[in-house]
Amino acid sequence: MPDATQAHKSDIGTLDKETAARLGTSLYLKDISLLHESENLPIEVSISDDKALRLLKSFLQKSPNTLAAYKTDLEDFSQWLKVPAIKEATKVLLGRGLGEANALVGDYVHHQDEKGLAPSTINRKLSSLKSLVKMGNTLGIITWRLAISGVKSERYKDVSGPSVSGIRSLLDALPGNKPVYVRNRAIIRCMFDLGLRRNEVCSLNIEDFDLEGCRLAVLGKGRKERLWLTLPQATLSALQDWSNLRGTGPGPLFITFDRAKQGDGRLTGIGLYKLMLRLGQKAGLTKKLTLHKIRHSSITTAIEESQRNGMGLETRQVPFPSCRHQDGDDLRRPSQ
Repeated sequence: MPDATQAHKSDIGTLDKETAARLGTSLYLKDISLLHESENLPIEVSISDDKALRLLKSFLQKSPNTLAAYKTDLEDFSQWLKVPAIKEATKVLLGRGLGEANALVGDYVHHQDEKGLAPSTINRKLSSLKSLVKMGNTLGIITWRLAISGVKSERYKDVSGPSVSGIRSLLDALPGNKPVYVRNRAIIRCMFDLGLRRNEVCSLNIEDFDLEGCRLAVLGKGRKERLWLTLPQATLSALQDWSNLRGTGPGPLFITFDRAKQGDGRLTGIGLYKLMLRLGQKAGLTKKLTLHKIRHSSITTAIEESQRNGMGLETRQVPFPSCRHQDGDDLRRPSQ
């Protein structure tokens, strides 16, 4: 990748794509003043294997889902750099110095944009790199951070989910006691009645369902301990029907009906995503059904119920985890 000349560094951020490509600079630098500080820093420094491994060990101490996302993003960056592993990519990035590292990541973002990736996907990859560099700064390995702005989305994204009648259509499309239908009804109840996220559903184990206590232990996003949620009657009944068919043996609450049954037989996030697409088509929903849209519908319904009844969401009797934040705020809704 070509190097930008020192004379043009102060102009970065105002260049058009053609000029930026010719000079080898990036369109995504948002704080140009930081580049001038690189004059006091080495353009390239040697990052030892020990430092790189120490950084990665600290950086990858995340929840399983966050860890998987970070590793995927770092592996993609490594492939773009044409280096064999994440460790080498880390050494290259941190060893470039402030200005060169920003230009390098800017080129990477531009490459992803040219590939036609969604802005949200590009920005997630950029966030992973920023978090890695931030950790390096925190550990004292480097003295700078990335100053690259994300890609703006100009398209309106419709995240509205199915109405209550749409959810009923999903449930009506699953009649009888066929085991897969019983399981799917319980999943839909958990997603809509409780507003659970995809990974919160898939990570449930049989011991997380307390029938006598009418509650479910959910491992929320960014949390290390499960939170017990009181179940509405409809959700409790659906889970009881499924647990009677599944049995009380240890393992995942929601198992796959795939004949291969790899691993412990747990229904995966990808499997659940594909399942919802099929169910949406079967129920005749006009919009593409995704798990996030069901969660969005759940939140919207809870807010509308509270407004109709003149009640604050914090007064609801049943914890509503879809709006749960890491600061502990909960939305609540009544049993139905």
